[in-house]
Amino acid sequence: THRAQHVMVVAQVALSGDSGNGHAVVERDADGRLQLHDAVVTVPARVAAPVLAIPALDLLGTIEIQIGHARLLGAWPADAAGTASWRNAAVAGAAQAQLGELRATFASTTDGGIAGTVVDLGGPLEVAGTFAARAGQYEAQARLAARGNNPQVTEALQYVGQPRADGSRDLEIRGRQLNLF
Repeated sequence: THRAQHVMVVAQVALSGDSGNGHAVVERDADGRLQLHDAVVTVPARVAAPVLAIPALDLLGTIEIQIGHARLLGAWPADAAGTASWRNAAVAGAAQAQLGELRATFASTTDGGIAGTVVDLGGPLEVAGTFAARAGQYEAQARLAARGNNPQVTEALQYVGQPRADGSRDLEIRGRQLNLF
């Protein structure tokens, strides 16, 4: 009789370059499926500019993405959960403002997508929103406001989204390709 041997390949992977850096434990199981563990990727915030589509403002700071575990289907993560933190968030260009730190929490959904929420961590920009991505499409909605009527954030928000009666802004984003790198 033959016994099936379960071969698992495990590698510690580290990447670094102009677009950012990262590290993860990558496993390939006997069926050829790739899984990530303890992944951390850090990129300049400017890589999110095509998704946010706010041409008047340059995005400053860094985005750190942490994924505890994910199974990869091609380049798309499944069974994933993690956080993305925009550290030292700021904008320059038509307006300059420090925004504080923003955090997104995300997880895989039953339909094969990823969905989550984004909030501020108490800085000069108030943010509360949701986002979802699936099959190359993405959408997000957020309410943005200047905490304490911060004048720099108030000025920067004039270039973002649609105004509300209370002075906050509604930002809606929809797109067909999600490619940050």
